[in-house]
This record gives sequence, C-alpha cells and structure tokens, in this order.
Amino acid sequence: FMEFPAWTVLYECHVIGLRGVHLNFRIILKNLESFYMLLHKVYGLK
Repeated sequence: FMEFPAWTVLYECHVIGLRGVHLNFRIILKNLESFYMLLHKVYGLK
C-alpha cells in the first residue's frame, strides 16, 4: 500500500471530479437550452 504514492490517488480523484463537473455542466446547459425553448414556445419570446 505504501508503495503507491498518495498524490497519484489524489490526482486521479481530482481528474475524475473534474470530469464529473464537466459532465454535469453540459447536462445543466442542455436543460437550460430546453427550458429556454419551452419559454420560447409558451410566451413567443424572441
């Protein structure tokens, strides 16, 4: 266990965390886009 450096584990977690945030951000953007389209249809916004 001690052979495996702790910073590599932290780095892996950091990279995975960043990927997760990026994915969530894209999902949120998609939701905002569809929400805007819904408002556009309902209120006829331009």
